[in-house]
Amino acid sequence: MKQILVVIAGLTVLFGAMPARAGPTGDLLTLYGTPEKLQFTYSPGNTVSLGSTAQASAVGSNADALAFLEISNNSNPFALNGQLYFEGAAQTGQTLLADATVNPLTGTPVAAPDNQFSTAPGAELYAYVFSNQADFDADAAPIQTMTYSTASADGMFLGDTIGSLQLVGYVGVSGSFVAPVPEPSSVALFGVGLFAIGSVSRRRHDGQQKRPERAPGRRD
Repeated sequence: MKQILVVIAGLTVLFGAMPARAGPTGDLLTLYGTPEKLQFTYSPGNTVSLGSTAQASAVGSNADALAFLEISNNSNPFALNGQLYFEGAAQTGQTLLADATVNPLTGTPVAAPDNQFSTAPGAELYAYVFSNQADFDADAAPIQTMTYSTASADGMFLGDTIGSLQLVGYVGVSGSFVAPVPEPSSVALFGVGLFAIGSVSRRRHDGQQKRPERAPGRRD
């Protein structure tokens, strides 16, 4: 069976059953070039396990089978001046696509050069876990914060585990490896869809000022 890419209210999620296949063991940046999309599996946890040169961290504790996640290039989950890669609900075992090529709130393409993850020295991806969307909307502190280096000097490897996320797929400018995705039950899929649709209506803030949504573009 083939994979199906579904966009629900601007959020990109992959579903479908495929036979398992072996993935590459080397540095994905070297194999496939600058990343455009990173495929993660959500599984609540608190450990960090990485390939030889990869750099990452996980702060906080997460045991929630269903949570609300944001993935961006900003160290502040509520800031407006960063680039958003994913935002929405996730359940244990679900595969998420952190996508630099599309704004997940609007579904519109991101213009070059921001349609790729930065590989400059010190570049990082930030992932935030909230117990639910209500906590996120209320600007509550995330229960877990994960950082993952996307710098070319550090490398990225399939199986890199950063707290509640594991890297299982990679789409670069010169090639890709996309992992097979377990097919969720229709009830679970419906629930994720409802969370995703609701996510586009939340408010964000920078300091004390509220705004409806963050404009796309990299962090200054």
